[in-house]
Amino acid sequence: MFDHIKKLHQKEIENIYSHLTNPWCIFKEVKKLKTAYCYPGYVTNDKINRITRSIEELQLSTYNSMLNGYTFMTFSSDTYPNVKKCRILHFNYSQHMNNLFSSFPMIHTLEIDLIGSAIPHLIKILKIIEPTIENLSITIDQFNFSNIAAPVSHELGELLSAYKPNGLKSMYLLLQTPQYVYRSLRNQCGSLTNLQSNRYLSETEILELIKNCNQLKSITTSIHNYQMVNKFANLLAIHPTLTNLNVFSGGTRGANVTPLLQKWPEVNLETLSIRINSKLMEQYFMTDSSKCTLKTLILQNIYQYHGALDQFLSTNHSLTSLDIEFRFNTIAGYFENFSMMLSNHPSLTYLSVCPEQKAIDILKHLDKSMSLQFIDIKVSRLSNKKQALINLPFQLVPELSKEPYNIMFFRNGIHYDPVPTSTIITDYLKKLMNSLNKYYSE
Repeated sequence: MFDHIKKLHQKEIENIYSHLTNPWCIFKEVKKLKTAYCYPGYVTNDKINRITRSIEELQLSTYNSMLNGYTFMTFSSDTYPNVKKCRILHFNYSQHMNNLFSSFPMIHTLEIDLIGSAIPHLIKILKIIEPTIENLSITIDQFNFSNIAAPVSHELGELLSAYKPNGLKSMYLLLQTPQYVYRSLRNQCGSLTNLQSNRYLSETEILELIKNCNQLKSITTSIHNYQMVNKFANLLAIHPTLTNLNVFSGGTRGANVTPLLQKWPEVNLETLSIRINSKLMEQYFMTDSSKCTLKTLILQNIYQYHGALDQFLSTNHSLTSLDIEFRFNTIAGYFENFSMMLSNHPSLTYLSVCPEQKAIDILKHLDKSMSLQFIDIKVSRLSNKKQALINLPFQLVPELSKEPYNIMFFRNGIHYDPVPTSTIITDYLKKLMNSLNKYYSE
């Protein structure tokens, strides 16, 4: 993927074109691209089209302050014949963009954020892509909305409320007319597989959507209060296809409050993310871990000790990824024991931890793990970053570390070859790759 969010300068275009047309280059297509709408006017269209014709995922940004000498790239099915997913940022539709969407591609996924004055153009786009669109996300800038845009905002709300009934797999809306959000989602109850709540949905509306959307595979929602927990948990039982659950705080806080969760339903989750006081979900960790299908677990803001969590992790054999953040004091030696338990986990390959100074011992035995391949340590709360270093066979990877925020370790480093071989073919390929690397670095 070429990750270039500003304008495509001549140098970038020439370099990409040179790579794609070089017979020795193994990369013949660009699948993902992040760029601005514009490119230098003196760059030929054939070079632009050679890059864009294979794009499947595209992110476009606009910067009106940088238009001199630049030509707007036509975003059409001719320019991007294979694009399936498009993300458009800062969409304000200036007069320079009159030909930008001459023939909007029939994409499957659209994520767009815009200002109120661009709503009429969004309405046109939505009507064009209605036959093929499956995933839709719309965010309207709260700070650039005028009374002039208010009538057309209601027009957009009415369109979305009746848009492609039961035809979308996901829909996320942040509108200036929030009364249309629930109506629009309810219009997709028969087809939604991914449900994301937001601040415009009440507790009752969230629960009603979870109840009536019968194809759900993924739910992202806030928990507003402890009374909502039981209602929410009971509804999960009616979704046998649910595999992804993300729960975050919607006002619930307080580590010393005992939750009212009575029983966790039998659901075959593969990913569980809890970004609230995790005491609310303790019942889940009391289920039979031998029947567990969970592969990814994310636990944020753990303010209390959970014996059930320790028991779950010590007997679980399905987990491959764990992201955990402790925020509590506990008995001496707890975090060292927790570190030993993680090192003994048979299937865990990725670990992300955010240790405070008092929890630094959670790193102590990770080097003894036989399964871990990647360790990501968030170090912002440590007074001495050297305390976060992991012993061999793990090696620090500076290229992927973003200090002072996090440091990343790979087992045996980033260039490790687990099965060294030396044959005529492999030696030739290594020499060839070294020559190519030398050629392109000059």
